[in-house]
Amino acid sequence: MKRLLACAALALLPGAALISGCAVDQTGFSSYKVETKSGEQWSVDDLKADYRNKTGNELPEPEDLRSCWSDKSCYYRKWQEVYSRFKEEYDHKEHINELQKAEKERQRKEAQCYKNISCRKAMVTQTLEKAYEYNKDTNDEILFRAACKSAAQAYRSNVSWTQFLNRAVWTNRNIDPYYRSYVAESARYCWETEKAGIDWRNIIGNACDSLNTKGCSVLLY
Repeated sequence: MKRLLACAALALLPGAALISGCAVDQTGFSSYKVETKSGEQWSVDDLKADYRNKTGNELPEPEDLRSCWSDKSCYYRKWQEVYSRFKEEYDHKEHINELQKAEKERQRKEAQCYKNISCRKAMVTQTLEKAYEYNKDTNDEILFRAACKSAAQAYRSNVSWTQFLNRAVWTNRNIDPYYRSYVAESARYCWETEKAGIDWRNIIGNACDSLNTKGCSVLLY
């Protein structure tokens, strides 16, 4: 009993497993099955296999396994904690990668759309439709036309898109905070249109006509 207690105490110290008579024998612990909260039976071998199959990597070994001594449940718990931590990190990285891929695909499609005036007209129309759903009783078309005109003028004046956006949209107290994202999106289409050498009025004019709003098309010229 004294030897067991002494070895148990030494197991907590670095290198204790190498001390004669106190070697930790955890042979077979990896196959020991533990019932999870979902009612499934899992072992350390299962954790390793699952992590390997999902990530393509080996599950790192816990640093303090010897502190479990001969406790199989403790042994499994140590591995399960490592599995959960590294699996969560892997899932987070995969999620970020998926978001980045989706954003690149969106940018690719958008870049293709900018090359086609009909596509850009449709994009602006959709943006305006979203805004009009919020408030259809005001002359919102004037606001969007002004934003597009300002964006085009800013581009011709060599003002950066970021500078224009901050000055004309995000910090503009005359624009309802709800509207700012819509105004920014529409202005960006007109900015890119002007950049491509196309008259911005062809873009927003089409959008206004599609929505059949009063005064919008008249204000373009």
